[in-house]
Amino acid sequence: MIQILFVYGTLLRGERHHMLLADATFLGPHRTAPRFALYHLGDYPGLMPGHQAVSGELFALDSMLLRRIDAFEDCPRIYTRISLPTPHGRAWAYRYRGLVHDRALIATGDWRTVSRRRISAHRSPS
Repeated sequence: MIQILFVYGTLLRGERHHMLLADATFLGPHRTAPRFALYHLGDYPGLMPGHQAVSGELFALDSMLLRRIDAFEDCPRIYTRISLPTPHGRAWAYRYRGLVHDRALIATGDWRTVSRRRISAHRSPS
């Protein structure tokens, strides 16, 4: 059965764990309704309920690949899957289950604004 997955962090195209979605079909970019908050958890983001729209991408994948992504995301221990509406139908997304009171909110709702700054900060001068 084909599933749709919304990704918003390290599984995005060009990010360090995107290769896990090599067998998935890219459906396009997506920005959620303003019902979430995206927090900076160090090397990855966490999606929580809030009042922010979050940017990401949609992928179509089979149930076996979705189970492998569940294992990667440590679902349901660290993340739990939630369903959200998209132009392609309902999609799964991973909601962070931990505490975020001491974590920075990603004000743009876009992980790439954080990850690109981190990459450019680690480049050595020419």
